[in-house]
Amino acid sequence: MTTRTAGDAFASATAALVTQTDTAGILANVLADTAEVLQAHSVGLLVYAPSRSQLELLSSTSHVAAELELYQLQHDTGPCLEVLQSNQPVVVSLQSGMRDRWPPVGSAIAEAGFVAVHAYPLHWRGRTIGALNVFFAQDLADEVDPHGQMFADIATLVVTQQRELSEPAISARIDEALRGRIVIEQAKGVIAYRESLSIAESYVWLRSMAVDRGLTLSEAAQLVIDQAQGGHPTG
Repeated sequence: MTTRTAGDAFASATAALVTQTDTAGILANVLADTAEVLQAHSVGLLVYAPSRSQLELLSSTSHVAAELELYQLQHDTGPCLEVLQSNQPVVVSLQSGMRDRWPPVGSAIAEAGFVAVHAYPLHWRGRTIGALNVFFAQDLADEVDPHGQMFADIATLVVTQQRELSEPAISARIDEALRGRIVIEQAKGVIAYRESLSIAESYVWLRSMAVDRGLTLSEAAQLVIDQAQGGHPTG
């Protein structure tokens, strides 16, 4: 039984994101945590490199995982490639047809001693920028593990956020966040007045509106204000 939990891994990654700039080092720790928490044998990470217009191996926990990731790239098939095409997690075992699904990659995975493989997409603002491949040496149920996607999301944040920001850039982001807060507070007031709700209830109303319409909270707040100024209901 693992002594490290998903919460421990998330806390470590979060702390690293705000204190370190070593992307490779943080990713190595994230992948090691992925293997430990999911009780996997090996983990690999492929990402799309726009500057080279191709997929690249970014990190792995073992040499065998690295070889299997590169093998997928050579044959243009495999769990990671499928994830990038479908934008959905992939879970396949020997029983469910790993060899038949990705010949010859499925056979290579099996011959390396693995009986199951999970792959999870790295989603970034509507795009799939890579995939996290998790290799298992023990039999598992053919179902998606929510912790697997959590680790893929953590890896996405590490890849996309690890750059040094200047003081002006930090100030600009803070100012933008403050502007968003002001808009949200104004929208809560509009909703409270119009719907005869408390401020707390107005916030819940605004969040529900954002979810229902597929908007960010700031976008929903701005819509409330714009429609109030134009005399149109938001309900």
